[in-house]
Order: sequence, then structure tokens, then C-alpha cells
Amino acid sequence: MDTTVISRDVTVAARVRPGARRNLWTYAAYAAATDEDERTELIDGEVRVVPSPLTIHQDMALSVAATLRTHVRRHRLGRVLIAPTDVALAPGQTLVPDVLFVAAARVEIITATHVVGPPDLVVEVLSPGTAANDLPGGRKFALYAQAGVPHYWVIDPDSVELRVFTLDAAGVYVETGSYRGGEAYEPPLFPGLTLRPADWEQSF
Repeated sequence: MDTTVISRDVTVAARVRPGARRNLWTYAAYAAATDEDERTELIDGEVRVVPSPLTIHQDMALSVAATLRTHVRRHRLGRVLIAPTDVALAPGQTLVPDVLFVAAARVEIITATHVVGPPDLVVEVLSPGTAANDLPGGRKFALYAQAGVPHYWVIDPDSVELRVFTLDAAGVYVETGSYRGGEAYEPPLFPGLTLRPADWEQSF
């Protein structure tokens, strides 16, 4: 069992549920086999129990989602969803991004229970227990690219930094920008929107 230290005072176990490896199981089988009250993802056919995020992570994720949702709804661009929303990328691969966006032309991939296929944007907010998976070289980073998620953002709540990755023609993520604090980013995916990571910080 691997343990991940998420602070000096808290240690959690990142574990794989015993007997829970099925490389090709469907989303329905995965959903039926897991507890709704337990945070899990299906990675390479393994049901992985995910540690609960820190409060700073939740503050940042909610702020990002609120900013995007306000703009997306005003301009009827699509839908913004937050965790825990299952995204079934492929058989044996169901991930739960912190924030996701699906463009209006593709909203049919959003069902009553989960998202089927790659969103147009995935946003992951780093936590010590999951950062290695979310960053370049991590398994989730690779799976999002393999599934064809065209836009991937990684946000570090400690350094207040937004890193922007765009899928190139070869299916590889290229880092196209990095923005800290009050630095402005105008995402092509959301015309008319200006983002500053500092705006997502807890203000009290």
C-alpha cells in the first residue's frame, strides 16, 4: 500500500481496492461496483480510492468553476461541471476532473450520470496527494492526452499559478502558457474572458 503525506499532520493511504482490476470493464459495471460515498477513479482497469482534497484545493476549484460557469452561461457556450463528475474516457479509464467544460456543440456527451468521452477542457487543481498524477509525466496527464482532451489546465493553489496545455496534432500536450498571481490570460476557448489566478485566491 502506497502512502502519500499531504501535510506534516495528515497522512492518507492511496489504495487500490482488492480484486478490483478489470481492464475492460464498462462504466456501468464500474459504477455498480463502487460506493457513491467513496471517492474513486478507474485507472488502467484499477479502482483507485482517491484521498479527499484539502480545503485550499476546494476553494480554488470552486472559484475557477464559478468564473467559467458565469461566462459560459452568459454566452451560451456549453456546460461547466465540477467534481465529483465521472468522465468515461475509454474502457477501464474513468477519471474525475476537478472542473470540466463541454462546448455547446457536444453537450450530448453529458448524460444524467456521467460524461462519455473527452470534454473540451479539463482543469485539475493540485493537491499533494494527487499532483504527481496531474502534472506532466503523470498517468492522468497522459490519459487526458490519449483520450483527446484538447485543452488541459493545471492550477497550483500554493504558488497561485495556472499552467495551460494544448493538444498538438500529434496528440501530445504542449505547454502554451503559464500565469501567476495577477498575470492575465485570455483563453481562446472563452472569447471575451480574462483570467487572473489571483482572483481565485481565498480572500479572507
